[in-house]
Amino acid sequence: MGFIDRTGTVMIAPQFEVVSSFRGGMAGIGSGRKIGYVNSAGEIVVPPSFEYGSEFTNGVALVSDSMGYKIIDSSGRMLCRPEEK
Repeated sequence: MGFIDRTGTVMIAPQFEVVSSFRGGMAGIGSGRKIGYVNSAGEIVVPPSFEYGSEFTNGVALVSDSMGYKIIDSSGRMLCRPEEK
């Protein structure tokens, strides 16, 4: 799957197994049961490496991998881990 604009122009060529809608300038992409993110320019800014990934809101997303949950920014940099209760 890929992305087209409202005129039908291919913006990001089909290359992913799963895609989500753009939210906060990023869209989720999936490949081989892993989740990553692509920006509207078609650049894979966070390669598919997470087991779960939320939509981006205010520049951050909640993701999880084998080490647990964490909050990342749009470059994929970990900002923090949510506190466990």
